[in-house]
Amino acid sequence: MTLSASLADSPIFGLIVGSIVTLAAAWWFWQKRTVLYYGMPVAVRVIDAPPAARARMVLSVDGTVREHPHRVEVQLICKGPKDIASSDFDQDRPIILDVGADIITTIGSPQVEPSDAEIPNVTCAGRTLSVPKCLIRRGQRISVSLLVDGAPNLTRQQIRLHNVTPKRFSGEGPRLGLVDTAGIWLTLLAFGYTVLFILVEAVTPLNEEPWWRQIAVPILGWLWMVWLILAISASAGRSIGKALSWYRRRPRKG
Repeated sequence: MTLSASLADSPIFGLIVGSIVTLAAAWWFWQKRTVLYYGMPVAVRVIDAPPAARARMVLSVDGTVREHPHRVEVQLICKGPKDIASSDFDQDRPIILDVGADIITTIGSPQVEPSDAEIPNVTCAGRTLSVPKCLIRRGQRISVSLLVDGAPNLTRQQIRLHNVTPKRFSGEGPRLGLVDTAGIWLTLLAFGYTVLFILVEAVTPLNEEPWWRQIAVPILGWLWMVWLILAISASAGRSIGKALSWYRRRPRKG
């Protein structure tokens, strides 16, 4: 008897495995830590011209000539199962980001998505951007446009939030990691396995083998095999990631 056939002919096994995996995935998503992504998706020169022409052009702000003006946009994005409450800010300390260049001024007021979300009172000093304690809703995006003088490079100076993991993103926005992507596929495959199995067992008498059941048997087997491979790959990927993270943080002699 093949693996796919044995799986398809074990209704209790298939139902239990698929249901447990689906429920476990839902529990894992709800229990996982909220992530606050920060990044700089926009960083462009204000005077975008060839070097020869740029030398003849200057930008003056309040009577001060700026040598290397850039327009940047800093974003904070909350992802995860829960909001970031104002009480999550450790000792009411603000979020402080260093943009890597002197901030000349803000361009307009901070923008939020969705539009009915709380707009934080963002302040700037030197090279840093400060966001005080506030409610940051799940899925909310905070965008702040700045005019800076120098080459921008965003780093975090202070992000101390309870039960929240800060992560920097590059490009236009954060992307799902390998483990999260594998987890979504695991959930979809387990749910599909369970639904298809229940459909096959509920409609088909056990003593008959219609053509569609003969097709469903290998499909169920392949679903299980793909799920197993993804589960092993996700576990291995997370273990390797933790090992690499420990290796980078380990104390070095000398």
